[in-house]
Amino acid sequence: MVQAATTGVDFDATVTEFAGRLRAFIRRRVPDEATADDLTQETFLRVWNKRESFRGHSSFRSWLYAIATNTSLTARERQQRSRRRQRAAGLAGELREHVQRGRHVHCDGGLQPGRRHLRDAPVQRPVDHARPFHP
Repeated sequence: MVQAATTGVDFDATVTEFAGRLRAFIRRRVPDEATADDLTQETFLRVWNKRESFRGHSSFRSWLYAIATNTSLTARERQQRSRRRQRAAGLAGELREHVQRGRHVHCDGGLQPGRRHLRDAPVQRPVDHARPFHP
């Protein structure tokens, strides 16, 4: 048995006692079984690594479930960021494809063939507001 000296908590007994309920708690927050298993394991790993920070101001159970909640939220945020990056990469690819085909892309997503591209517009020097006016 592994005894966490600073908390007085038997880690093996804690895993045995809480694993099933903690996994069910996490499973309600994630899309699939495999993710729930991974996050349950990650939660216990975080508990082990942070065991010295447990001060006993609350019950060990509430500390454990707070870590599980934060682990689940962090995983969800990572997944959402990943989806946004994938979507942005897909949209950039679609935009490149439309530009290569000579289609004009409107902000609303509509396409019109034969319109001029911004790259074909005449280049005008921007007004330099930093220079003083000299008549």
